[in-house]
Amino acid sequence: MYGIVRNVGSGSCLFYAIAQGIIHRKNIDDTYVCIGNDLRKIAVATMEKRSKKNSDYRMLLSVSYINDVLQDSSTEADYSSNYLNWMSKKTSWAGDFEIKALEKYIHSLNISGVRIYYADVVNGGQQYLHPINGFGTKMLKKKYPPIKLILHDASSGGIHFEYIFKIKKPVMKKTKKPS
Repeated sequence: MYGIVRNVGSGSCLFYAIAQGIIHRKNIDDTYVCIGNDLRKIAVATMEKRSKKNSDYRMLLSVSYINDVLQDSSTEADYSSNYLNWMSKKTSWAGDFEIKALEKYIHSLNISGVRIYYADVVNGGQQYLHPINGFGTKMLKKKYPPIKLILHDASSGGIHFEYIFKIKKPVMKKTKKPS
């Protein structure tokens, strides 16, 4: 069974959910909003550095900006800087580019990575979590636990990320029956 840690979202739900995972895994005393805002800055800086070195990456950012923000596929201009400026805003929703941009930072915290799941609801309301293959970071050694996120409404493209954690069942001690 998993617990879900809710966040306010407002365009920053991915960063907030990862921040909640960092707080939970590393026992950090800070707010998820502050850490989430820092994660956005780290992701944008990493993406900007990569886009300066890699024209294919610039093209991917441009295509994403054209399709997701402009919602127009008729242009072939380089919009990578527009994408990065847009992503710098706290209200801009993030996805796999940003998760992958945070990979080295997440690994530097001795967290094995970020894995994204979707919930499959069956009869009776029981939910089963399934990983979304290819979405998230590379995973390091198993001795470091990953940050697990759920992407709500994944079948429609996803609308909100939240941090999830496995709830440990309490261990029941056996008691002796009175004689």
